[in-house]
Amino acid sequence: MELKNKNKSLVAYFSAMGNTAEIAKMIAELTGADLFEIKPVKPYTREDLNFREPTSRCCKEHDNPKARPEIVEPMPDCGKYDKIYLGFPSWWAEAPRIILTFLEKTKGLEGKTIIPFVSSHSSPLGQHGTLLHPFAPKANWQAGVRFKLTPPKQDVEAWLKTIK
Repeated sequence: MELKNKNKSLVAYFSAMGNTAEIAKMIAELTGADLFEIKPVKPYTREDLNFREPTSRCCKEHDNPKARPEIVEPMPDCGKYDKIYLGFPSWWAEAPRIILTFLEKTKGLEGKTIIPFVSSHSSPLGQHGTLLHPFAPKANWQAGVRFKLTPPKQDVEAWLKTIK
C-alpha cells in the first residue's frame, strides 16, 4: 500500500551501529520523506559504545545531562517540513545526548509534528517523547514507537499507517 503523502516530511536520525539507519531509510522510502543523518563530529567507536564500561564515551555522556556531542553541519531547514520523524537508538531508555544537540541547534521546529522512533535490542520505549519535549517545546510531539533493532518492512509500514 502506498503511504507517500503530499505533506513534506523529514526523517532525521542518529545511528551508532546502523540499526536506526535501516529503519530511517524504510520510513523515508515508504513516506517519500527527505532523509537527514545526525552525524557526530567525532564518530563513535565500538569502545565508545561499551555500555558496561563506566569510562566509555556513551556512559560519560549519559551521566552528564549537559553533554552535547557536536554534530556535523549544516543542519536541515525544518521550516519547510510539516512532519519530522526523529530516530535514534535507546540508551538506558533515553535518547542519546546527540539528539538534544540536534533539537537545540535545529531551527524551525515550532509547530512541526515530531514523531520519535527508537531502535533497541532490550530497552523499552521509555519516556523518550516526554523527556524530549522541553528541547522543542513548541512542537507537536506525537507518541513514539520502539522497534527491536531492524524490523521487517511490513512492521514499519503498519506503524506508519497509524500516524495521522
